[in-house]
Amino acid sequence: MVSIEVEFQNKKEHVLRGNLRYVEKENKIPVVIVLHDYEYHCEHEFIINISNHLMDRGFVVFRFDFHGHGQSEGEMKEFNITQQVDDLISAVDYLEKLDFTDGSRIGIYGHGMGADVALIGAGDDARIKNLILHAARADLFEHITSRFSNDELSELNKKGFVTHVKHGRIEKEFFEHLKKYDLMAEISQLKIPILFVHGKNDFRVSEENSRRLYSVANEPKRLEIFENADHEFRDETIRSEMFEIVGDWFSHWLSEDRRYSYKY
Repeated sequence: MVSIEVEFQNKKEHVLRGNLRYVEKENKIPVVIVLHDYEYHCEHEFIINISNHLMDRGFVVFRFDFHGHGQSEGEMKEFNITQQVDDLISAVDYLEKLDFTDGSRIGIYGHGMGADVALIGAGDDARIKNLILHAARADLFEHITSRFSNDELSELNKKGFVTHVKHGRIEKEFFEHLKKYDLMAEISQLKIPILFVHGKNDFRVSEENSRRLYSVANEPKRLEIFENADHEFRDETIRSEMFEIVGDWFSHWLSEDRRYSYKY
């Protein structure tokens, strides 16, 4: 097994850092990029575990910190979803140039806001061939603003920023970028296989979000709602079941012949 700590730049020349893992093979290897949730990072226990499982299934797996998160450059207060999409495309650019990766077979596993970044990124970049969206939000602006009190939103309008009890200072630009994206419309335009994963006990993002997105997504698609699973699938038995489904999905759709005969 090869494990490499990686640095690359986004379009704003911020240095982004992550980890690249794979098992060496004679032929070029398909790629899965794992995207973390808002305020998480690529060394989060859940992100490491799903990444290692996918590496064991035969993929080059790349997990990295978005701008302003973890070990990457940039300030957390400056980041927005447009910046994160740019980070993802920069990661694809980096991976496509490596000697051992198959740039024609790139999939994304996105968790939480990382799932929405994956969704938007797939619409912007045809090199992304497959998606797994774990706890994606169907309306980012609605979802995020619902987490703020009326007093906090009033502060945002008056001062141009809000100081949240948990997330600290967040600039108005962050909210303005959320308004730019109609995720229901975005996903209805995608023509690639999409697996939706959600825990029924996810109290951070309700399962209705995945159901709404699934309802307008194109075939081939699949929806998996897991009983008794939370946002991070902390129950080991349920997590193992989910990981197997995820691995099977990528193994099928990132295979060289990409057969359209997957059992739903």
